[in-house]
Formats: sequence, structure tokens, C-alpha cells
Amino acid sequence: MSLWAETGQLEENITDTTIRNRLSSLKRAIKLYTGYQYSALQNKELETFIQKDLVQKDELATGAYTKAIAPLPVAEDLIQFMWMCDEYQHPHPRARLQLAFSVVLMTLLGSRPGEFIESGAWKHSNEGLLYGDIDLVRYQNGTYTGYLLHLRLRNRKGHRNNKKHSPIMLLYEEAEMRSMCPVTYFLALALADGVFDGCESFEDIEAKELPPGSSLYKYRYKSEAKQRPILRSINPNGIVSDNEILTYNCFNNMLKGIGQASWILKIG
Repeated sequence: MSLWAETGQLEENITDTTIRNRLSSLKRAIKLYTGYQYSALQNKELETFIQKDLVQKDELATGAYTKAIAPLPVAEDLIQFMWMCDEYQHPHPRARLQLAFSVVLMTLLGSRPGEFIESGAWKHSNEGLLYGDIDLVRYQNGTYTGYLLHLRLRNRKGHRNNKKHSPIMLLYEEAEMRSMCPVTYFLALALADGVFDGCESFEDIEAKELPPGSSLYKYRYKSEAKQRPILRSINPNGIVSDNEILTYNCFNNMLKGIGQASWILKIG
């Protein structure tokens, strides 16, 4: 089933979903390398061809399968192994931090990798989660005191860059379980990048006081930091790219590697 899922073939023919995804990738490549963009009329004609010619003539499969979702304990085990048992030496320590943060985002938000790193269907787009997409907030009321992340998902599948479908997700500080705390990982990456205006360390972050009469304080970024990717590529020589976002292929290889290593340790 996993092979069929990767190739888009659940039956003899590929599925209608797969052909639409491949067509989208092809149009993206054509626009990227030639500058040509299909018109609304051409897109409508292509969709009609898929629906009326290919589907109705049984030249495309329309089957689907249920994708299993890893439960919370699996994510916790992966991250625990990552920090306590994994002996692999990444080119740069940031790689492990980025991978752990990504697993936490997928677990807590139920999001796809292409929503926060460069999607495999949008190669060379360098699009993903930017610092400007996340607001770090210090919040205090009668029931909660701590840090929050307000995270905007601009690149949701099927709604990329559609502002009406860019929900703002709320992530709380997990003070009792730092290994699964999105705020902790975000602060580690952000402080290493020096993106905050007037805050160079965690002590500076803590020193900011809530405005009188307000229940929250929103931390400001340096102007040049807002368009900077959070999860970035790392060269084999250990140099972290300033502006190139982490690609899906690289992320997928790292995630597979950590999964395989943890399984081998478990059965070894």
C-alpha cells in the first residue's frame, strides 16, 4: 500500500488526485522556467478533460485510502530518541533542533510538512514558514501565565497564499514537557538567529514587562527578519543557509533516518 501511495496507483491506473498534483507541478515548472502561465480558460479545459474524458472512460482511478496518523506517543518516542539516544552527528546542531520542532508542529497542528518547509510539489519556490508568520506573545490572565505562539499557516494544501484560508493557530508553552514544547524550540531557533528587536538572550525576553492594563506583550522582530525562513537548509560542510528554506527531500530523509534508527535500537 505504501508503494501504491507513493506512485499514485491504487488500481491499474493512477488516481485523479495524482494526475491533478502532477499537472500542478508541471504548470509550476513551466511558469518557473519559461514564464508562461496557463489562463483560467485553459485550466478549466484541462479539468473538463480530466473529469469527462479520463474519469468517465475509466482511464483514471478514483479510489482512495485512509492515511494513518502517528499518535502523540509515537512523536514523543521519536523526540526522546532524538535527544537521548541518537548517535548520528549532523553537519550542524541546528539540524536536530529543526527536526524536533517540525515533528512537534506536525503533531500539535496536524499539519503537512509542505505547510512549513518547501513542498515537494513546489520545488525551487523557497516558500515555507517565515518569522513573520509567527508572533511570540507573553500572556497573563487568571488561568494562564506564560508564552504563546500565534502561527499563521499560509501554505495549506489547496489554499496556498489564500488569506481567507490562512488560519492562525495557537500554541501554548509546555512547561512540564520541554521536549514537546513548541515555544522552547522556537525561542532556541529565533535567539540563535538574532531576530528579535531589543532581545538578544532569554534573559532579555523575560525582562520585558506587560504594558499597564494589558494581559499580553507581543515581541517585535527586526525589520529584515520577518521574511527569513525559520527552518533552513544546511550545507554538508555545516554552514546554515541565511535564506534557503529546508526542502522536503532533506526533511524526509532525516525523518526516515531517525525512525529507522529508533526502530533498530528497539528491536536490537
